[in-house]
Amino acid sequence: MNALIFLFREVLGRDVENILRFTRAVSKQRIPTVLSPEEIKQLLAGMSGRSKLMASLMYGTGMRVMECARLRVQDIDFDYVQITVREAKGNKQRVVPLPEKLIPLLRD
Repeated sequence: MNALIFLFREVLGRDVENILRFTRAVSKQRIPTVLSPEEIKQLLAGMSGRSKLMASLMYGTGMRVMECARLRVQDIDFDYVQITVREAKGNKQRVVPLPEKLIPLLRD
């Protein structure tokens, strides 16, 4: 649209308001798809091992995939029941609660 306006105004020397009568299309608001708790249980039941632990961590803490992949042992604080997420979005650092159900799995 900006290219057309530039063409009419600068190159052809015409008044854009009288020539181009248009209305912009309204973009649809996208609603995020969220899984129900039952769907999450079914999804995690079909997983095993490290991938199940990582998926459970992401679900329980709200971490993103790369935050979970970069997680280090020293970032997990069992005494305060929290995880320090480093190099998060915007290269920031934040602290998230550690789900108590995952403590035995993480200790192993």
